[in-house]
Amino acid sequence: MLLGVYQRIVAANREPPKIRGKQMMQPLIDSITSGVPAALIEIRRVGRTQKQRAVDVLAFFDRPGTSNGPTEAINGHREHLRGSALGFRNLTHYEPCNLPVQQTPTPIMDSTRRGSPRMNVPE
Repeated sequence: MLLGVYQRIVAANREPPKIRGKQMMQPLIDSITSGVPAALIEIRRVGRTQKQRAVDVLAFFDRPGTSNGPTEAINGHREHLRGSALGFRNLTHYEPCNLPVQQTPTPIMDSTRRGSPRMNVPE
């Protein structure tokens, strides 16, 4: 049954006229938020999430060309930095690494020093 709900969500998102996709999605959200048996935990959870985020979900159909690509790019950059921060002794050395996301100069790793990496921020 969950697969059927998923297929209906995908079909609504792929509908070429976005107004038709929105018309398909609204009844789907209504159908999975009420009258679902308690044993179908996954569908109830999806229904709760869809109901809470219905405004955002339906807004997708009002704004053509919507993408979460920029958000994913920033999150990927931050995760990469967090992974490379494992060698730092404390987070104050890590914080300058995280600032390039906020449009500040890019820190340069000082590879001449032995031991833990040290940050040099260009002036």
